[in-house]
Amino acid sequence: MTATTSLLERTTGRLFPRFPRPMSAANLLLQPISTGDLIDRAVRFYRSYFHTMLLVAAIPGLAAVAGGVMRTYAESDPLIGLAGNVAVFFLSPILNLVLLGGVSRSFVDHVLQEHPFTFRAIISCVRPRIMTLLGAAIVGWLLLPLGLGLVVLVLIVGGLFATEIVLAARGMAVPRVGALVVISVLSGIGAAAGVFMFLQLYSRAVLMPTAVSIEEQPVRRALRRAFLLGRGNWQKVLGILAFEYCLTWSVSLALATPLIFAAILRGFRFTTESMEKAATAAGVLLEFGSICSAPIALLAFSMLYLDSRVRKEGFDIQYLLNIRPSIEDRLPSARTQMD
Repeated sequence: MTATTSLLERTTGRLFPRFPRPMSAANLLLQPISTGDLIDRAVRFYRSYFHTMLLVAAIPGLAAVAGGVMRTYAESDPLIGLAGNVAVFFLSPILNLVLLGGVSRSFVDHVLQEHPFTFRAIISCVRPRIMTLLGAAIVGWLLLPLGLGLVVLVLIVGGLFATEIVLAARGMAVPRVGALVVISVLSGIGAAAGVFMFLQLYSRAVLMPTAVSIEEQPVRRALRRAFLLGRGNWQKVLGILAFEYCLTWSVSLALATPLIFAAILRGFRFTTESMEKAATAAGVLLEFGSICSAPIALLAFSMLYLDSRVRKEGFDIQYLLNIRPSIEDRLPSARTQMD
């Protein structure tokens, strides 16, 4: 793990310089930012607080690893397989959303008030709001299956339309090529619409814990705030998820490459038992890759909350107005300069 973390630190250090510590509001530049700048700042902040964020991501990540291992015993013991599915598809996402609330609150306190950004500070931000964060995490988790259900519904409707077109084409003696083109276009439109619906709901779900922890809102008001602030953020959410996905697979392949060469040198045989073990090892490595990449998504979604507040509510102006007396105290007055 030490060699892996040092390699990841050296790699990210060449691409993304460190943020100064502590990172003040002047370094963050509270202003509307693009998706690339959002990811860039999240990666640089992750590099500055690598071990802290790795510990945070390890909590839901290890739950997913344990669940993935238990799922391999589903055929021999259905209860263990059921527990593994619960750990992977329910416990790990819930923990991820709860910790997102702690990360976002500690991040904002660090940026705006220069509080220390540590693992203990993140946990202390979660502890007093644990029940509200759990409620918001469950509601946000329920939004994601709803989004997947909408995707499936759109695909089913698109499939029905495609079937009707095929039947009509046979009756009207339309060439098969034209029918296939129409079916492909409709299928593509349906898939794009389904993904768009999912991203719309996902952009709201990730902002619910931030509204609970930063604004101290109850679950119902946090849901309203998430739907208000998450409007129009689907492109940034898509960019964040795509970057996290690519980084997860890159880290997983980097970890798997020496193991693959070692297995080949030892005469790996493609049997049913060996392939099951290889699939289990691949799942574990993929989860470890997710542990390394998840902090970037947590930080990017925390910054996305600030970006949404700046774009929709002028949060940067409010912040400058609140600190204006302290700035005036530090600057000499015009009369003093003239004297």
